[in-house]
Amino acid sequence: MVEEGDIENSIKLITKINEQSGVNKVLVDTTEQESMPNTFSEFSIFSEFPRNFRVALLANQEQPTVEDIRFVETVAQNRGIQMQVFNTRKEALEWLEEGN
Repeated sequence: MVEEGDIENSIKLITKINEQSGVNKVLVDTTEQESMPNTFSEFSIFSEFPRNFRVALLANQEQPTVEDIRFVETVAQNRGIQMQVFNTRKEALEWLEEGN
């Protein structure tokens, strides 16, 4: 089960990597994810998310959390975060590269 703290720790880690190296493009593979934090947690997590990141979420249309992941995409985009859900790694990587 993915919990709010798991996502917060991941965000802290990618923020640290960004500060150290300037990397701001992230591919998140959610294809094995079977649960999500509650809706309130999703809103609070993305209210503090860095705006200089470009995040590609890889999702499988058959996974139980695909609708939740699409909701995360909407929440993030409404907060000015460049985030998009993709069905294939190839599409996700191409989109990340477009952001140069």
